[in-house]
Amino acid sequence: MYTENDKRIICKHEGCGNECPPERLSTRGFKIQYRQCHTCSNLISNYGINNGQRKQMLKEQNNKCAICSKEISFKGQTNKGDNSTDAAVLDHCHSTTNIRGILCTPCNRALGLFKDSPDILNSAIKYLQTH
Repeated sequence: MYTENDKRIICKHEGCGNECPPERLSTRGFKIQYRQCHTCSNLISNYGINNGQRKQMLKEQNNKCAICSKEISFKGQTNKGDNSTDAAVLDHCHSTTNIRGILCTPCNRALGLFKDSPDILNSAIKYLQTH
């Protein structure tokens, strides 16, 4: 990820284990050493949790999708992640950003296609049951 000369520091968040960006000089010439990785930075700013907490949530779900129970993993994802069918996705409400659980990519997409609407999902269930 970084060159051999870069000083490697592990993210400060418990359970994360990712490497932080390398030390660099600021525009004023001060040394800057990051204490958290990009993944934690993105998760904290978007959802208020770090990567260690996200990993713990998946562990509490037995590494399975909360909807279909397929085995999933984060695969070292960062901001946009991996779109494979066994990739874990942090599912959240788009209006509140509250985390609902961890899903596989297809289940997460399905909720989005149904506009996160229980009414539309119930209508789809009724349709499937009658056809």
